[in-house]
Amino acid sequence: MINFFLKKTLIFLAPILFVLAVFEFYSRSVPSNYSYKKEGLLKSKDSIQILFLGNSHSAYAFNPKEFRNAYNIAQVAQSIYFDKRILVNYIEDLKELKFVFIGIDFHSFYFSDQNQRNYWSYYSYGINYKDRLNFWKKNIYFLGYSPRVLMKNIREQFKLNSGSKRAVDVENGVVPNVELYNGFFSFIGSDIKSFADSTYAKRASYFNELVAQSTELNSVLKDLDELLLLLKTKNIKPILITTPCYAPYRGKLNRAFLNRNKWIVDSITQRHNIPYWNYFELNLDSTFYYNCDHLNIKGASMFSRLVSTRLDSLKNNIHFGDE
Repeated sequence: MINFFLKKTLIFLAPILFVLAVFEFYSRSVPSNYSYKKEGLLKSKDSIQILFLGNSHSAYAFNPKEFRNAYNIAQVAQSIYFDKRILVNYIEDLKELKFVFIGIDFHSFYFSDQNQRNYWSYYSYGINYKDRLNFWKKNIYFLGYSPRVLMKNIREQFKLNSGSKRAVDVENGVVPNVELYNGFFSFIGSDIKSFADSTYAKRASYFNELVAQSTELNSVLKDLDELLLLLKTKNIKPILITTPCYAPYRGKLNRAFLNRNKWIVDSITQRHNIPYWNYFELNLDSTFYYNCDHLNIKGASMFSRLVSTRLDSLKNNIHFGDE
């Protein structure tokens, strides 16, 4: 009787387990922008002289084609917590690294958790966010990505009708099957419907509330201090940088928080004797943006040329210890 019951149970479970196994195989084989960026970083490690860290604002703003020997390791929702640990993982491999740009945005000092992306980052970089990651999602990838995300990617892959694999975490507005160039992917054109006062207000309200409710300021600043000290010990020049945001959106961000951020950045730059390049209020029209706070490919190319020219001027006035 028991054997009969076990046999029936196995027959019932077999197709379910098969489907789960297929999902898991797909989850472990499908590329992500994290895996693409990591692979590219390691392939280019002997030539990289400039590295960009930060969240989506930096990910979409810095086009390495406009620099010499640059790489963009910034990522959507990537916090300073992860910036620091990614750099710690790979800094010994980057023998030619001279400059590191660290993106500083309105909310950078007030968050560390990337939510679902904690797992996506873990699968490529092995960073266990504050040792809090769920055991099952760490080890069963289709749970970490979620069946919903995977099914969407499968559907979009079929639509592409392309031999190249679509990254599982491609955002709307990004060309999905274009190979990353030195870690860079970009928005194409502008999301016209997002250029509305109600959208600016909603976006700004989200960040205003995040900053107001955050209790992470001290821990984030500690990570940033340790990151800057690490770079200085390696004779690598850190540059804090803020990318542009569209003027109507900027005006809806909390002015008191902006002033506090300015005070914090001034304190950091004075203490560590490093530059801060603030392009937050750079005057650009909407054609340079995909939405109110992210540059598109046109904006990224223009902005990157601007930063590259400034960096070339800085290089002429800097002496590196080994040179």
